[in-house]
Amino acid sequence: MLGVNQSIPTSTDAEALAWLENFAATLVAAPATYDIDAVTATDLDTAVVAFRNAYDLAGVAGRVAVNPGGYTQPARAAMYAARDAALAVARPLAVQIQANPGISDQDKLDAGVVPRNFNRTPIFVPNTAPILAFLQAGIGTHLLSFADELTPGSKRKPLGATQLQLWLGVGAAQTPLADLGFYSAFSRTPAVVAFDPVDAGKLATYAARWMGRRGDVGPWSAVITATVMFSEAPA
Repeated sequence: MLGVNQSIPTSTDAEALAWLENFAATLVAAPATYDIDAVTATDLDTAVVAFRNAYDLAGVAGRVAVNPGGYTQPARAAMYAARDAALAVARPLAVQIQANPGISDQDKLDAGVVPRNFNRTPIFVPNTAPILAFLQAGIGTHLLSFADELTPGSKRKPLGATQLQLWLGVGAAQTPLADLGFYSAFSRTPAVVAFDPVDAGKLATYAARWMGRRGDVGPWSAVITATVMFSEAPA
């Protein structure tokens, strides 16, 4: 626990990573807002990136290994160690931010920290879906924008949403929603998605949903698809 009413969602490594990535990105973008120095924010980001790299090698999303070839006992042990190290850096910062009356409730919510106001009505993730839009295909990358269905012209997340969870499937045809795997979480639009050369010519299927500070999630967006492009087909 991070205090009386704050916890980091850790029921899965994917949830912990999503919260940590949003927390680190928010603090790095505005350390003064959270009454910390840039070095502290950078140290947090470094620990979270190390967890992300270890997760990409041996993580699990939807009971499927992110990288089946790397899902070995040593790789899993390294991932758990990187996760614990990132949490060890993040937890005291979250406690500090939660207890700081000089940080607004909205700034705390943006970082995934629950404000200490027991008289306030709890704010949950909104019952609205994000809108995904395909912006551009680069060499091995896709650029996606997202907005809330009630405010399609605004880049601001809806109240109660701290980040967008992006789910992805890559194959010869459109991937069913139930078979998509968690890709990453984004606190700001646009989202950049990177692919391996072996995915050249395949169809990427996307869906997304809002996630709240308690780990609660909203309804799914509509599914969109786009072809993965590379300058040349893999050998």
